[in-house]
Amino acid sequence: MDWVDIVNESDTIKNTTPIVTHLTQVTISLLPEDHLFTTPEKNNEPITTDMIRQMAGQTADHMARVISMMELLTAHGFVFHADRKAIHGFSREMEAGEAKRLLLSSGFNDRDFQIVLEYTRGWGML
Repeated sequence: MDWVDIVNESDTIKNTTPIVTHLTQVTISLLPEDHLFTTPEKNNEPITTDMIRQMAGQTADHMARVISMMELLTAHGFVFHADRKAIHGFSREMEAGEAKRLLLSSGFNDRDFQIVLEYTRGWGML
């Protein structure tokens, strides 16, 4: 199942083809921004349990932010798909600029997500 199938599940069938449609995709990384903690390859020291505890705390905090972003976007009609590294939210209702303003005004940083807006033509020239 790809993103088109996911979005089409929530679309309603209409009698006319729109001239231009859009698809907003918000991508949220599953890895915390500072996931690159000190490793033996970087400083020739062994990894300690304290380093793993610190990474676990950073990961837990990051996942709480991911959940908050998903809940906010779900309330605005987004549907989600995940791969190994990220969560992808899709909407045909909310445009990219509006999604970005919503996330920023809710306290998220622009480094917390990536937004892609895709336009498609129903027919003819754009």
